[in-house]
Amino acid sequence: MLLQLSAGQGPDECARAVALAAEVLQKQAARLAISVTELERVAGQKPGCLKSILFEVSGLDAMS
Repeated sequence: MLLQLSAGQGPDECARAVALAAEVLQKQAARLAISVTELERVAGQKPGCLKSILFEVSGLDAMS
């Protein structure tokens, strides 16, 4: 399954939220033995911000 997180046309705060959500997703997936592979990343204008990130998610519980 492909999963994209995007800030759309939102401000830097939205791009920061995408970066934070991506971190949480990766940590939770590791805890649940779900494979998350980063396929593409578009950096935001400020450090620690992402305009978008694309993951491939797989594993037995990936769809739950």
